[in-house]
Amino acid sequence: MKEYNISKNAWLDIDIYPWGCDYRPKTQAKIQKGSNGFEITMKSYEKNIRMEKTERNSNVHTDSCMEFFFNAEPEKSKTYMNFEINPKGVMYIGFSKTGDRSGTGPIEAPDNEYFNMKSRITDEYWEISYTVPYEFIKQYFPTFDENKTEYIKANFYKCGDLTKHPHFGVWNNIETEEPDFHRPEFFGVINLR
Repeated sequence: MKEYNISKNAWLDIDIYPWGCDYRPKTQAKIQKGSNGFEITMKSYEKNIRMEKTERNSNVHTDSCMEFFFNAEPEKSKTYMNFEINPKGVMYIGFSKTGDRSGTGPIEAPDNEYFNMKSRITDEYWEISYTVPYEFIKQYFPTFDENKTEYIKANFYKCGDLTKHPHFGVWNNIETEEPDFHRPEFFGVINLR
């Protein structure tokens, strides 16, 4: 299991492809502890990006997509939240009440402005940045305290189910036969101190 110290302010590499894939675009993520929430930045040097989805909570994983899944109460709960975002900044925000795919579904959440969602496409890469406010996290993880919680568990992903070159990359390895990001037992540790 990988561990990351948030104070390092370093890029994480999403460079493990447990299910093969010939196409493996260089993809990185960064998580920082901001004053109001976790600040997430993700960057992928992907060619031939797909960005067809335009509605919140649509199947953005079929487009070029970067994702952040996390459990803010890993010692008390198996639940987790997932943020999935395409190059247009279209977000799917989900929550699993049961700690696995069977209990997962989209949740009603404020608009992109609330999350300070920004997306950028250049000739070399596409990038997204957003904030997951602590007040929003506490609605689903009531004992989380940004000043006292020592760590969360999380994983970062890169996928594109219907892109020209389908691919499924992860930061912390997932040991399943078929691609499945909804596996919190394979989340890595993000140390918050």
